This record gives sequence, structure tokens and C-alpha cells, in this order.
Amino acid sequence: MDDDLGVQCDVCQDDPVKLATKTCVKCELCYCEECLNLTHPPGRPLTGHQLIAPTRDPKSNIVRCQEHNEIISLYCEDDDTVVCPTCHVRSHKHHRVIPTDEKYRQMKATLKDSVKSLVNVNSTYVQHIGKLRSVCDGIQGHFDKQEGSVKKEFSEVKSLVQKKEKDMLTTIDKERREKVEVRQHQIDHYRRTLENTTAAVSFAQEALRERGQASFLQKAHMIDKKVKSALDAAPPIQDTELTEMPDNLFEANLDLSDIASIINNKASLSKAPPPPEICKSQCIVGESSISIRWHVPDPSVYRDYQVQYSTLPDVVRSTPRTFERLAVLESLSPGTTYTCTVRARDKDGTIHCSKPVDFKTKEPDPNAPVRVTSFLTDLEVRGLADAKFTCATTKPAGEVQPKWSCDGTMIKPGSKYEMTHEGKTLSLIVRNVQASDTGEYTCEVDDSKTCAQLSIKEPPLPAINIQKCEVEDSAIVVRWSVPEDEKYDNFQLLYSKSFQSVGNRFLESSIFKTVNNIKETECKVLGLIPDSHYRFYVRATTEWGLSQRSTGVLLRTLKKVPPPSFYRQLVALSVSEKETARFSCELSRPVPVKWLKNDKPLPEDPRFKIEVDRRRHILTINDIKADDAGEYTCDTGSTRSSGPLKVKAEPVTFIKPLKDVEVVRHGKATLECEVSRDDAKVRWLKSGMDVQQNTKHDLKQNGRLHQLIISDVRLDDAAEYVCEIVQKNGPPTAVRSSAKLKIRVPGTPEIIADESTVTPNSVTLVWKDPDPSNGDVYHVLYAKFYGQSSGRYKTISGVKERLCTVSNLEPDTKYKFYVRAVDKAGISRGVVIATSPPDDGGIQFQKILRDEEVFSKETATFECQLSAPNAEVKWLRNSALIHCSGKYKIEEEGMTHRLIVNNCGKEDVAEYTCQCGINKTTASLRVKESQGPEILSDKCKIESDSITLYWTTPTLSTFRTYQVLYATSFGPNVTDNYNYQTLSDIHTTFCRIPALAADTTYKFYVRGVTKDGISRPSRGVELTTKPEGTAERPGSETLRITVV
Repeated sequence: MDDDLGVQCDVCQDDPVKLATKTCVKCELCYCEECLNLTHPPGRPLTGHQLIAPTRDPKSNIVRCQEHNEIISLYCEDDDTVVCPTCHVRSHKHHRVIPTDEKYRQMKATLKDSVKSLVNVNSTYVQHIGKLRSVCDGIQGHFDKQEGSVKKEFSEVKSLVQKKEKDMLTTIDKERREKVEVRQHQIDHYRRTLENTTAAVSFAQEALRERGQASFLQKAHMIDKKVKSALDAAPPIQDTELTEMPDNLFEANLDLSDIASIINNKASLSKAPPPPEICKSQCIVGESSISIRWHVPDPSVYRDYQVQYSTLPDVVRSTPRTFERLAVLESLSPGTTYTCTVRARDKDGTIHCSKPVDFKTKEPDPNAPVRVTSFLTDLEVRGLADAKFTCATTKPAGEVQPKWSCDGTMIKPGSKYEMTHEGKTLSLIVRNVQASDTGEYTCEVDDSKTCAQLSIKEPPLPAINIQKCEVEDSAIVVRWSVPEDEKYDNFQLLYSKSFQSVGNRFLESSIFKTVNNIKETECKVLGLIPDSHYRFYVRATTEWGLSQRSTGVLLRTLKKVPPPSFYRQLVALSVSEKETARFSCELSRPVPVKWLKNDKPLPEDPRFKIEVDRRRHILTINDIKADDAGEYTCDTGSTRSSGPLKVKAEPVTFIKPLKDVEVVRHGKATLECEVSRDDAKVRWLKSGMDVQQNTKHDLKQNGRLHQLIISDVRLDDAAEYVCEIVQKNGPPTAVRSSAKLKIRVPGTPEIIADESTVTPNSVTLVWKDPDPSNGDVYHVLYAKFYGQSSGRYKTISGVKERLCTVSNLEPDTKYKFYVRAVDKAGISRGVVIATSPPDDGGIQFQKILRDEEVFSKETATFECQLSAPNAEVKWLRNSALIHCSGKYKIEEEGMTHRLIVNNCGKEDVAEYTCQCGINKTTASLRVKESQGPEILSDKCKIESDSITLYWTTPTLSTFRTYQVLYATSFGPNVTDNYNYQTLSDIHTTFCRIPALAADTTYKFYVRGVTKDGISRPSRGVELTTKPEGTAERPGSETLRITVV
């Protein structure tokens, strides 16, 4: 039963029982998604239980044949079941049988496609539910807003309108429920469907993570059936209009100007204002234009209008927004149907659309007189700028002879006027518009004409900003503003003295003073009379002349006040570090002041505190530092008072003195001490001599910490080192700290030759280390010994024990060995040890194994050669014996022995050994990403002189760029023609190869480039260019392709 329905939940009480999605190894129970959340909730101790894919045998994913107890590794396609090798030989001998891994990949790919389709359906449901929820939220927000408005208005007259308020709220609530409930039913319906499909997706995705091939194949059909069933049961999305905000929602319409009228008549609910209605009978349809008029009951409700029109549903054009209820669609195609909709925007920004109306433009009449289809529009331009009038006619402008005129006077082309035409559009350009060029311009063609006015737009005037003006006793700073998009050459400031007359009115003098050529938007006027009124004007100078005067501003100068003086001056202060200094002064009257230190503003430091007590000004400096010394000044602008501050520095002492240091020879020594001040300076001495910064001595300071770092310590570095504090402004003090540096020479490792083990092909070294500080990590160096000299040394690194086996040596050969401790001084004395002669009948390896590196799914071959034929050997993988199988093939040819590893994958990365008696040879196998790009022959575009290649890449590839190799084709292999040309650094999955010969066959390959190297080439593809002069016609391409 479970084989047909999948693994069922062991805890579920539902009928029918739900399918399990997880199996707990510790509990040995299967759980569905709901029961798993109840029994193994997150954040609880049970989360430590191991959860795997649903299975009745949680202890192992290995599937064995019930009849022969062998591991299932084959799949019978005739019986559609998994079998073991013995079943294949007996009961399935003549059936189509393939390896389980191949069927595993096929079924997993099929299931992935089904799951992908189901995930797309889920995504559609999620989007649809999101739209429905968004509309519900919009409806909810709209009615919440209306409800709030009703409550707010009726709260002021609640005793009179309580009954009416209740009725209106009931109506709103009823309308809201009707609008929301229908969409909520849809949400519940699609959510239930989404839960079913999501459960199927979750169950299938969990199965896709199954690594046991036989286990997956046993339930793959059932899972695929369930997924397809869920996919077929998913209903298509309907009622898409519910995902849009409904029109004509109720809105609360309240007018409380007359309470009695509100209670009796005006308190009601009204729907949204009616949308515009296109008056088709009043619309005018031409060959290339449509004039559309529409009607609205209350024009005051809407701010502006816009017309959208289209010939196709996905291509919509719009007219500019207009305040009129008329729009002209121009440049249309004759004899074409256009769907038009009017969009009205109310004061709240809500769009109300009319019903769409179809208009079909007239067919062109070749004998009809020329008419104007789009009319001239009034223009308003700046002085000396160009003005351009345009209109359109029913015929091409080249066949029309228009007549242009200005105020009835005919216009001829010249330097002032330029007449152009393009298509059906006529244009008149008026150069350098001046006052004499203004008027009514007319374009007349046949029996039709259009007119428009041309006027000059005056530049905006500057505006004096009275809030930003600064007033003094004899000067005034006037500031003004100008539009950001306007360009002015300079400004002119006019001012005159004003006199106060009877009635507190001010009369200005007829004599104005002028300040010219002002580049900025401010000006300081000097030499004014204190306590007097002045009126100011600003004019701007532009390329078209001087503008009018701005609005006048009346400003009054201040009364002249004598400058303040100091009743009490600042006095000199002398304090010690970490104490508080307090400067105080007193002025003749309260004025703002600035505090300075050495004629510069005070630094931003919370230790500085400024206080003002009317005429008295105080500066307090807390936690005094040596850098605070200097001259402090209180500045009023017209006078100042200064006082010096002297800081008594505290003596610098050692908080942490130097300590003796002992290091090994050639190591690194660090002497360090800590002083009481961050800014203290020290000097280092060695045996009374200064130590300078160099490659051997590194002098560092990090705040109060001072360090002397000595690299590559030698015996002559052993001495007494002194750190001496230097007074900031005087001779060195007697404050010092000293320490001794001691050098320790470590003992070196010693090879024990008598305890070393020797074989014909290896030597096991044993050594002792007299110095435990050397650590437990060593390097072993060895090379052949030729009596007086040795060959090139090889190194075995990172040996953590005090013994090491050196293998792959030649029999009966002398080798010299050394051992040294890692990162410590000392290397052992060299020891010469000879390997023993071969003791296996004289058989030894004449050719050893070599490391192999192949791409995945390729074949790797290990080959070695013995000194005698018919020798008995065995092959091992990571010390495990290898037998002949579909994976491994063992060959023997005379003295040559081979191991062939088929269909290499990441699991085959290991060390492989060929052993003959006590002799053996070992090599490693590395597997690289093999799948390269694949050329898409059916998508390649072929021309007579070029070919555009398209290719795909593997799903999990990490290719950064691509290479394309091509040459004229001479054979089936990539090496048949050595004159391949290469295109490199291609970042896309397509490439155009130009400059090819016509009617010639080329062979192409594509390779991927990763950070680890270049992948193997794709399959070769032969493409033949078209003959020269061949015209390409749709459906007539001839593509000659040969895939190698």
C-alpha cells in the first residue's frame, strides 16, 4: 500500500491519512508537515532530532534485493522496476536494463520539470491573491477614510444627528461587506488550492534531495503522479476584474454649513462622481485626426483630463493633460480604428475613466481639396528667441503651396522667416522675435486656414526678501531672489531716502541712487543715515534689455550706538593639568561676542563651556591639557580683551616598566612598556647607545604603549635595553626603565638510524627532539646520496609525529635524510640510509603510476610497468581492494598493468595503488568539471560572409568567459586542422564570426573559461556559409549542419 501511495504519517488522525514529508531517525516515526510542527516545534530541545526524507527504514538508505540480498544497482525498463545484478542475469536476462544512476537522472529531470510547472502555477496564485488582497486593502482604506470623515463631522452635532449617523454607517458597512466578501471568498478558495499545491511541491522537493538512487526510483513514479495530479487539479484563475479597484464606491458627502439642512436633507451617501461621457455625435473624424468632445455633469469636480487612444491593446498613446473638455488626436493613420478613453482626475488625484469608444478615420480621398488637420497654437516666447508655428494638412506638405501671413500681410522666406515642411507638417520659424513681430499669424491652404497669436513673454522680476535683509546703523544688506530657471547678466539696485508725512505715510525722494553691475543676489549699501527710512528696488539686466523695477521694500537703519567697552578685562591664568581654568570679563552693555584661541575660533570640544550673564561673559575649560595653553580672546567685533593661559605639565612616569625577555635564536623579541601620557616621547638605548628605526629594529607607539621589536635575534643582540622618557621642552629626564634580552639556542632533532625501518621502496625514520619548545611539527628532507654529494632534496611537510615513512624510493639505493623543526632554529645531522634490495623474486616497478586529472564523466587510466611478466599484482583505492566491475577495468599486457576508471565523478577522487608483493606505487586522481558549452545548431544565423553562433551552458557551471575556435573543416576531430582561429573573452552565450568566405564549410568549437582553467571543447559543429549574392527570404534558409 505504501509503495503505491508513498510513506504515510504515523501520527495523523485524519481520514485519509496524509503523506509524510519527514522521518525522525531518533523517534523512528514518519510525520506530515502539520504533525511535524506539533511534535518537533522550532526552538525546543526536540530540534536536535535528525530529520530525513520519508522512509520506513530510517537507519539506512541502502536498498537490497529481497531475493538475493544484493545492493540494487540496475533498472529494468521492460518491467519498470529496480533489480540487482543477479536478477539481471536470471529473471531479466533479455530485458532492457540500464544502471540506476542513469534512470535516477532521467526521473529526477522529469520530476523537476513537473515541479517547475507547478511552482509557476503557485506563483500565479500568489500574485493573484496579492492583487485581491491589495484591492481589499484599498476598499478597506477607502471606506475607513469615509467612516472617519462621517464620525468627525457628526461628533460636533452628535446629539442632533445620532440616528442619521447610525443609518449612514450601516449603509457603509453593508457596502463594504458586499465588496470585500466576494473577494475574500476568492482569497480563501485560491489559498486552499495554494496549500494543496505547496504541500505537493514540498513533498517533491524533499524527494529530489534523495541521494539513494534505488530509493528515489522506488517512489519516483508515485511522486510524479501526485505532482501532475496537483497540477491538473489546480483551477485556472478567473474573475480577474476583482483584482482591480472597483469604480463608483460610496463616498460620504457632508455639508455642515446648515445643521438643520444636514439633518433633514443633505446627510446622505453618494457614489463617486460620474465619469466623463464621450459625445460621439459632436466628435469630428478626419483622415489623420479625430476631434473628441466629452461631457461631465459637474466640471468643478475634476482638475484636468487626458485622452488615451490605441489601435492595439498593448500600444497605448496619451494626449497631454488639458483643462478643456476637447482634445484633438493628430498624426493618425487613415482608415484605422482607434479605441479612445477619457481619463478625468479629481481633486484627490483619483482617475475616473469613461467608457471606451471606437472611431475609424476616413479613407483618403485623392480628389478632395487640401485641408488643415492640426491647427496652429498660440505662442508666447522670450524676446530675441525663435518662435516656431506648425500645422498639418491632409496631403504631403511637398504637394501643398501654403500662404503664410502676419496680421494680413504676406510673409516671404528670408533671414527673418524660414518656411519648412516634413511629411504632412508645415512649419514657420520666426527668428529673433521682437515687439514688431507680435500679432496674428495665418497659414492658408486651398479653402482651409488656421490662425494663432504670437506674443512676447516678459521675464519674471526679482523679489526682495525682506526677512533676509540685514540692517545696521549706517548700512543695509539687501538680498533678493530670482527663479532658478532664469538667467540674468547682472542686477541694478535703486534706493532713495523716504520721509514720514502726516498719517504715518512715507514719501520717497524723486532722486534715486543706483548700484550697477551687481553679479550676486545681494548688495551692501554703505553711507546711510542712522535711524532713517530707505526704499529699495531691484532691476535685472538680460540679453533682451533691462527689466521693470521689482516691488519696493521700505527698510530703516538702526540708531547709532557707541561701541561697547570692557569694564573688566581678561586676566592671565596659570593652572596645572587636569584642573579647571575660568576666564571672565564684563562689557558696558549686552552684545554678542566671539571667543578665540590664538586668534582662531575655539575647537569643538565639550570641555569648553561658554556662559553669558547679561553683560558678563565667562569661558570655562575643564580637565586642562598641555595643548590648551595659549592666548584666549573675547571679541565684540569693535573691541577685544585677551588673557594668556599657562599649563603646568605633570611629570611623565612608567605605569608598566620593561620586563626581561628570553627568545630563541633567529626568533623575534618584543620589549614593551607603558607611560602615563599619550603624547610622551621616549628613546631606546642598547648598552648606552641609541637604537634607531631600521629593518632590524622596529620602534612603535600606540597611545601610551611603546614597543621595541627586534627581528632575527642573534647572539650579539643579547644586552641590556633602556627606555628613557624625553621631556617635551627640555633635556632628557632621569625617568627610565631597563630590561635584559636573553638568547636561547634550541636543541636540534636527532635521527635514530638504528630504530629506522628499511624496505626496498621505503624508509621509516625515527628521531628524537631534545628541546620540547620546538613543538611537534617537523619537515623531512631527503635526496639520493652519491658518495660526496646528494641530488635535489624533496620535502615532506607538516609531520606531527616523531616518525615518518618516506615511500616511492628505489630499491638498493642510498638516500640522505634531514629533519628540522618548523619555524624554529636547528636542523638535524644528515643520515645516510640505503633501501634494501628487492626481495620479490627480483620483480620491481620500472615505471611507476602518475597522477591523473580528467573531466567528469571521462575515463581515467593508471598504468605501471614491472621488471618481469606474469607478475601477480593487486589494485587498491584508498587501501580498499578493487575488483573488476562496470566502474573499474583491470588489464595486463606483458609487464604493463592498467587500471581503467570509467565515468569519473567527484566520488572517484582518491589515491590508487598498484601492489606487487611488498612493492607498490601510488598516484592520485583529480576530477574537474567536464560539461562544457553546447552549440545550438538550430539557432545559428548564417550569412554569406558571417555566422552567428549561439550556445548553452550547464546548469551549475561557473564559466566567466568563453572561447570560440573555428577553421575550415578537414576532418572529424578538433586536431584535424591545426590552423584554428580563436576568439577569446566572450561574456555572452552568442558570438558573431565575421570575414568568412562564401559557400565554405567551417568547423566550430566553444570552450568555457573558469578560475581553475579551460573546460573541454563542445561538440564540433560544421556550418556552411551561403553563396555570395544569395538574398535571404523568410522561410527559404538552407542550413547545412554536421555535428561531430
